[in-house]
Amino acid sequence: CLLDELIASKRYKEAEDVTEVMERNISTLKPIFYKGYLHWVQNDREQAEMCWNEMLNKFGDNWQSYALLGDCMANYCEYEKAIEYYEKSLELQQIPRYTDSQISIALIYELIGEKANAVKAWEKVVKILKAEHHITEGKYIDFAENEIKRLQGDKR
Repeated sequence: CLLDELIASKRYKEAEDVTEVMERNISTLKPIFYKGYLHWVQNDREQAEMCWNEMLNKFGDNWQSYALLGDCMANYCEYEKAIEYYEKSLELQQIPRYTDSQISIALIYELIGEKANAVKAWEKVVKILKAEHHITEGKYIDFAENEIKRLQGDKR
């Protein structure tokens, strides 16, 4: 998205202008998230958290609020917080749930060396796909099951 590109290229003033336009024109969680994210990337963690608390007060029943915060925390190596946010996003989703947050949890656990937890997270991905999406075979199941085997050391 435009804001991500502006922030990545450190064009903070332009990104701030875009978030202000968004705030005036749309009533969703994204303008508030990006306001907080702009503070976060400029090392103003206190202001970022204030914005994100405002977002959670207004949109705390929206799973996307937590998924966005999980992504942000993961990008900045705040892995425990990221996992908490991803778990909350899964909890708030209606069935059938997206698997993105659960996959992110699995990847974080592997990254921090907790392979057993990574396996459990991938097993939950398979469970969601089978129980909620009625996907019992194919590339998504195969991928998750191969990740489980790889993490368990099974090279078959």
